[in-house]
Amino acid sequence: MPENFDLSRDQFPKEFPYNDFVGGKVGEMSKNKNWRDYVLSFPATWNRYEVLRERVAGFLKSNALFADERFQRAWGLAFSGFYGESKCPKMRFACSVYDKTGNLITESTNKNFCAEFGKERLCSFDGSTCIRLGMPSRTDATLGDCGHAPIWCLAKVFELGWKPSDLPMLDFYEAGFYPDGSPWWRTEPSYTCTYCENMFAIFGLDKIYGAFGGAWHPLWTKDSLYTSTEYAKGTKKA
Repeated sequence: MPENFDLSRDQFPKEFPYNDFVGGKVGEMSKNKNWRDYVLSFPATWNRYEVLRERVAGFLKSNALFADERFQRAWGLAFSGFYGESKCPKMRFACSVYDKTGNLITESTNKNFCAEFGKERLCSFDGSTCIRLGMPSRTDATLGDCGHAPIWCLAKVFELGWKPSDLPMLDFYEAGFYPDGSPWWRTEPSYTCTYCENMFAIFGLDKIYGAFGGAWHPLWTKDSLYTSTEYAKGTKKA
């Protein structure tokens, strides 16, 4: 079943009956059951819709990952507005965890963990400021208020009763995006964050799948634990 992702969702206040509005239960179009057909009945609107549809179709065909269900889920998760994610003005990341049969176990985005304590520290809760803006991408990866998506997923996995020794039975998939919705592509098949890599090593997560070269690639902890240090020292650029 298709899902709707509205990048203008944040303009509505929390108390606004958004789902009822989109579903046509309230608002000007609530009296018209065929509201979509009504809107597209105007020639100018239909022409704009066709142009947009063709552009989206072309965009999806430009990279194999754009048509990949797990990558689409990551994008939707990062911009859904319903998961308490950190609305960082620099980057957004989303991670989903599956078992070996493809069943979704849990998922998360980067989230501002200081929100739990009700007091800002290095970045603002609303995403208007970020201490990492202007900072080399992976220098001092722990400096900031975003709890990284894979680490939140690790916590959820353990809350669900899985143990560190069970992690080889699970597959973690993570993708990054810029605030305008465009994807962030890795320059090589390795993980770039020392903060996350240290956690992976501690808990025994042997790999995480990341987007590289138009496909998902396993980013092995045994390798990325060392290559991520090169990004932190600035000898490599993320």
